[in-house]
Amino acid sequence: MYRTTKHFFITNSLECELCISPNDLHHKNVWYYSWIGNSNNLSLIEENDYFYVSSLDLSLTIINMDESKSGFYQCKLSNSEAGPYFIELINDTKELIIDVDKK
Repeated sequence: MYRTTKHFFITNSLECELCISPNDLHHKNVWYYSWIGNSNNLSLIEENDYFYVSSLDLSLTIINMDESKSGFYQCKLSNSEAGPYFIELINDTKELIIDVDKK
């Protein structure tokens, strides 16, 4: 696991770190989320005004990051899953800590 600290004001993108074939790029339902206290119950993220899944690489863009979007994020495709991201907004300065568990 490694930890990075970043400063975000508008958006953040998370990479789907799976081996993706061109045939897989049509999938949009690949990102799952759980709030901080409940990492065992991941729910599918649907695209809306705050979440966008890229058709180029299946990365997840989070727009207007705030405390309500803190939690666990994980990319899953077929029977494969990437290591989860843990994102927590530290305070009102928009300092964000991202932990990534590499499998």
